[in-house]
Amino acid sequence: MVHIQSLLYGSLTFALAAAIPSAATRQACNDITAALPGLDNVARPNSMRYNSEINDYYNHGLANLKPACVTFPKNALDVSKIVQVLNKYPDVKFAVKSGGHSPNEGAASVADGVLVALRDVTGTQYDAAKQVAYVKPGGHWFEVLAALAPTGRTVVGGRLGIVGIGGYLMQGGVSFISGQYGLAADNIVEYETVLANGTIAKINMDNNKDLMQAMRGAGSQFGITTKFTLRTYPIEKLWVGVRVYEVPHADFYNAFQDFIDNYSNHPNSATLYPLLASFDGIGPKASQADLQTKNLMQQAFDSLAGYSALRSEDYTAAFGTTKSAAAAAPKKNGTYIFPLLVNGPEPTSGTYAEMDKLPVKNQFGGSVLYADIINVSNAIWPLLGSMRTSFRTITLPTQKGNPGFFAEIESMWNEISAKHYKTAKGIVSHNIVAQPFPQAFGNESEARGGNAMGLTAKDKGRYVLEIAGLYVNDADAAMMQAVGKEFTDTLERHLQRTLRRNVLQASAVESYLPLFMNDAGSDQDVFGTYKEAAKIAALQKSVDPNGLWSKRAGGYKIRTGI
Repeated sequence: MVHIQSLLYGSLTFALAAAIPSAATRQACNDITAALPGLDNVARPNSMRYNSEINDYYNHGLANLKPACVTFPKNALDVSKIVQVLNKYPDVKFAVKSGGHSPNEGAASVADGVLVALRDVTGTQYDAAKQVAYVKPGGHWFEVLAALAPTGRTVVGGRLGIVGIGGYLMQGGVSFISGQYGLAADNIVEYETVLANGTIAKINMDNNKDLMQAMRGAGSQFGITTKFTLRTYPIEKLWVGVRVYEVPHADFYNAFQDFIDNYSNHPNSATLYPLLASFDGIGPKASQADLQTKNLMQQAFDSLAGYSALRSEDYTAAFGTTKSAAAAAPKKNGTYIFPLLVNGPEPTSGTYAEMDKLPVKNQFGGSVLYADIINVSNAIWPLLGSMRTSFRTITLPTQKGNPGFFAEIESMWNEISAKHYKTAKGIVSHNIVAQPFPQAFGNESEARGGNAMGLTAKDKGRYVLEIAGLYVNDADAAMMQAVGKEFTDTLERHLQRTLRRNVLQASAVESYLPLFMNDAGSDQDVFGTYKEAAKIAALQKSVDPNGLWSKRAGGYKIRTGI
């Protein structure tokens, strides 16, 4: 009994000690307070501003990470002062937060360290003479679009208004208008960035082409960017709608891959195809009583699932026979709901090649202001107050003549998720979306000087699976990570086996498959998939010789050469 009490006492003592910031961290907070005088510039635990900031994450589970203090710089000079203080304390961890959209622990959150919140580094200004916008990293994309709306122009920005600005731009950023103009990062003309030594630098293609290219899509490892200069483009209304197909599985997925491979023929179009949706803890069907008593948590799931939830019953039933999708007859008709966005009027027949050859059961939509499309997500944000989220991704090549690969993806997911969902402690959900990542992106990237991903005009078609999880119980965090990891690991092995079995097929598909950082999980080695990782590592080391970003802050690390 005494031994057990000793163990309990020791565990409690350790837990309490771990929750107390180090003396160096406390002193760093004090020094930052002195460097940034003002009532609201540094917030301490249990203060109103501190609590508000640490609870404002897309993944509410990150609120469990309690920083020693939260700093609120107002401009680049304030950020420089914070960085100079942090350099004095080499053992103090820190994180930088823009909009807080990343669900990954440590990306924009820190326990017992210094959180640099860019909430007050905000604002968007349009320069009519240069046709660029000066955008600061604090806030969300709906604020940027609102500021630009009177000008009739826009920037390549987030597809959801609630997405944060800084992280989205630093990691690459796909937009509904990326087919025409490329990734968001490729449209950055200049970075105003605070480097590791506290210097406020202007980085552009004229004064440092290599560094500029490396920073596009490399995340937070080069400094804290306090202002982006972005290209702008004319924008009016987009046609937004849905096509409903009832066609054989093979016909639909061959046409979908043709849509991706021929993006350059219809660059003003975009889609986010809801490939899979699975739920546990809600059930495949809701009774009338359930609908009448449904709480906000369940409503949030419904809102986020959207049209992809229409297929959830099929996938829930498929858990019982996990091979059902792969075994499905390729000539048997299925129902496919294909969302479509067009920067222009309603698409006419022939615009989408093979997709237009399929019989369309129904098509509906209408012209909508661009800002209104982006702002649809704003109503969901308050419902996420108690939600935990997870991301994971995998990049796959289009495979003409192998539409069955999509059935194999579905079968794999059904089997793996069903196994893990059995251990769920609360409501859990995943939505898997297929995002085109076409050669058109490489065209635009190369024309603008390139990016960290190394996209080129010679690329073949790719698509990215975004595996987005929602859950409510912290106890399910490990399971949500595990199901995504097993799925992407299994799918990667299966892809390689598939391509090895068909040498001709392997030579015809894209072999360079970099991970898309915006959608990646915290344990995924994003830079390990970049073909110029060694060059990026050397550039990172040149501006961060002591490892301020690479060793002490969160985010994806460049392992090669460091």
